Amino acid sequence: MDTGISPKDILEWSFVIAALDLGVLGFVYNSYVTVRLLDEPAPLMIVQLLKFFCRGIAVVLVALTVVSVVTGIQYGVAWQVWVIITCLVATTIFAAILAYWMD
Repeated sequence: MDTGISPKDILEWSFVIAALDLGVLGFVYNSYVTVRLLDEPAPLMIVQLLKFFCRGIAVVLVALTVVSVVTGIQYGVAWQVWVIITCLVATTIFAAILAYWMD
């Protein structure tokens, strides 16, 4: 079935959006850690909201990683692309674990 979108475009957009997603995750996680390290107790709603955002961003990152892996398998991409996909998978696993273990 021809979707009109080339595998190269799918992978490029997956990598670009994943990179942006990781940047946002880093910012939100940094905000979470800053709030948790304050001397005065932070409002519970802010902490819960930051945890929710981190976990939501991790879910989006997992979805983008799955799209990249499936595209790579379906279209038989070169080994260089598999190196990038493997790095994305490793980063996604780390981000998902980090988001899951937020207390």
